[in-house]
Amino acid sequence: MPEGKFVAPWEMRRYRRPKADPRNPPTQHCVLEERRVPPTRDNLVVAPVGDNFDPRVWMSHPSLANYDLVLIYYGSNANYQCDFCLEVFRAAGPKWKLAYELAQKPEWPELIRGKQAIMVADDDLEMDTCILNRAFEVFHQYNLLLAGPSLCNSQKAHTVYKILYQRPQFTLRYTTFMEIAAPIFRMDFYQGVVVHTLHNAHTGEVQDNAQQQQQQQQQQQQQQQQQQQQQQQSVAVAGWGLDFVWPFLLKYPKDKIAVLDDICIYHPHSSAKLGTGLNDVKAPYSQHEEQRRREAEYGLFPSEMEKLVRGFATSAAATRTTVGLKASPHDGGRGYPFEPVKVLGGVLRPPPPPPKPLTPLESADAWLTQRLGLLYPLAVLGQSVVIMIGLCLVCRRRLFVRRVRTAYLERQCSVAPAPAGPLPA
Repeated sequence: MPEGKFVAPWEMRRYRRPKADPRNPPTQHCVLEERRVPPTRDNLVVAPVGDNFDPRVWMSHPSLANYDLVLIYYGSNANYQCDFCLEVFRAAGPKWKLAYELAQKPEWPELIRGKQAIMVADDDLEMDTCILNRAFEVFHQYNLLLAGPSLCNSQKAHTVYKILYQRPQFTLRYTTFMEIAAPIFRMDFYQGVVVHTLHNAHTGEVQDNAQQQQQQQQQQQQQQQQQQQQQQQSVAVAGWGLDFVWPFLLKYPKDKIAVLDDICIYHPHSSAKLGTGLNDVKAPYSQHEEQRRREAEYGLFPSEMEKLVRGFATSAAATRTTVGLKASPHDGGRGYPFEPVKVLGGVLRPPPPPPKPLTPLESADAWLTQRLGLLYPLAVLGQSVVIMIGLCLVCRRRLFVRRVRTAYLERQCSVAPAPAGPLPA
C-alpha cells in the first residue's frame, strides 16, 4: 500500500476543514517536471463545452499532460477548433446524454484505445495540467474505481455536500458518494456499467417551483396551462441521482471510491450556469421525478443501502446532519436529498522526509541568520569589502617591496666603466 497513515471513520473529526479565507491560496500538491520522454497519455478527459471555454487552461502544458482532451462543442461558432484536443464533436443536450451518445459513436473505440481512466467534467471548472495530472496519478496509485478532485475552500467553489471540500491533511478520503461535476472512472467500469446508466439521463439542477404550482392551482385554467408548459422546459444539466447510483452498483466498497484531497478545483454555484447553451434543454420531467424513477430502476432504497453499509442515515435528523442540508417540506421532511453520504476513512499525506544534517559552516550560517536577522547580509557584505581592501593593500605592499629590492640589487651589482685607450701589455 502507498505511504500514508490510514485514518478510521471515527477519527476523522480530529481533522477539521479549514475555513475559507481569500488570503490563503489553495493547497495543491502537484509538480510539473520537464522530461526527456513525454508522459504516456493513458487517460481521457471528456467535456461538453461552449463558447466561453478555453482549452488552453486545462491544457496549460500540453507536452507534460498525461491525458487527452475530447470536447463536445455545443456553441454557435461554426469554425470552432481546438489544437490541443484529440477530437472535437458537435452536439447539444444535457451533459450525460451527450456522454452516452459519444459512447455510441463509431469513433469511440479508437478514442479509448489504451486509456485506463476517464473524467467527464463540466466546462466551468477551474483546473490546469498540474491538477489533472496529479488527480490521475493518485487515482491509479490507489487503484480506485470512482473518484473526483476535492473542492477548494473558497467562496468560488460551491457544493451542498461538505465532505467534498478539501482536507489538506489527507491525500484522499474514501466515501460512499461522488458528485457528477468531474468524476473519474476506471475505463472498464465506465464502459461496462456507467455508460448503460446514461441512456435516460435528462434533468439536473433546476429551481424548485412547487410553491408556485400551489399558488397557480387557485388561478384560472389558462394560467395553469402556461405553468405546465414552463415545467416541460426544465433546465437540464446532468442526470439527477447518478452520483448515488454508481456507488450503489459497486456495493459501496471501502477503498474504491474517494475524494482526492491532494489537489482541489473551483466549481461555481449552479445559479451561474443558468442561461448557457448546455442548460437550455427541454426535459420530459422534473429533477425529483427523475431521481425517483432512477431509484426505482436500480432499487436504490434506504433499506437496501442499510444492508450494504451500516450507519446510513434513515431519519430526517440524521440525514440533515450527514448531508449538511435542511429538511425540505416537498420531501416529506426527510432532508433533501435523502441519500447516503458517508466518509469511510482517509489516507493522511505522508510526512515530509527528515532534513539532512547541516555541516558546521551551514550551522554557523543558520545561527547568525537567526541572531542578526536582516543585519546578517549587511554584515557579510561589509566583511567582504574589508577582506578585499586588505588583499589589495597586501598586494600593493608586496609589489613595493619587490621594486625596492630590485633597485638595491641593481646598485650593488653595477660594474664601473672600462678606461679608454689600449690595454696594458
